[in-house]
Amino acid sequence: PSRPRNRMASIATFCGWGLSGAATAIGITFAIEKFGGKIGGALACVPTYILVAAAAAMTDNLTVSKDALYSIPLGVITDVAFLLTWRLHASLPALIAVSMFTWVMVASCVATIAEAVGTDVMGPLCAGGGFLIGLLGSIRSPPAPTAETPVTLWVHAARGVFSFVAMGVVHALAHSGLGIWAGLMSMFPNIFLTAMVSLRLAHGNAVSAGAVAPLMLGITSLSSFALLTGFFYTDLKWGKPKSLAAAWTIATFGVSLPLYHVNAYLSRKTDKVEPEEEAPQELTSPASFQEPVQMV
Repeated sequence: PSRPRNRMASIATFCGWGLSGAATAIGITFAIEKFGGKIGGALACVPTYILVAAAAAMTDNLTVSKDALYSIPLGVITDVAFLLTWRLHASLPALIAVSMFTWVMVASCVATIAEAVGTDVMGPLCAGGGFLIGLLGSIRSPPAPTAETPVTLWVHAARGVFSFVAMGVVHALAHSGLGIWAGLMSMFPNIFLTAMVSLRLAHGNAVSAGAVAPLMLGITSLSSFALLTGFFYTDLKWGKPKSLAAAWTIATFGVSLPLYHVNAYLSRKTDKVEPEEEAPQELTSPASFQEPVQMV
């Protein structure tokens, strides 16, 4: 009788974490459609979805938990590589194939290196590397879109399904002792994939490429949250609720908020165009150069 009961408990736990991840993913991605790629990229990357993933990866085994939490920056830099491929000029099927192949290959490489040198070394290195790549990629990037209408139901459904599976897998991997892969799977690019595909279908390659840079820079705040959570939970042994709350507060106000202003500043710079002679007054309103678009 205990085996069926344990199996049902495992299924319930999997579904619980999956539903939490799906609901969070659908909720926070409204920021991208509402505020556009530049500002939405920063707002959507406040450590909210990753908070659920981090909680799912935290177990009573502090060694596994530390590996999982310190591997989240590995997933961040893997997502940065994934997003970079969406600047390529190629067909949509080719971009999907190349981006996912890139994610798998980079994830395998960083996981192998982390197993050799340790996540306490690889985690901070990937956090710093991801930030530098995101910053450099945001300095000169195409203008990003501003959405005026909500996305279609299939996009939200796809995000929810992908997030449901990914979050359940994170919990299962962490409780199986595979901390590094649990951390990597917590950053599975389901939100970015559906966002890029929907933008590309509606507006072509130029618009989807414009949303890449702010997303690359915005997700670097997740690395700081993960490293802080790992330190508080496994080194200071604060416990799960206190560790998550402290890490979220510091990462949000110490990293995400500054990145918001960086993204806003870069948005004003990269969205500017040379004014027409007959309309010089447009120089005073950089936002006017950004033509409204509609999300699918």
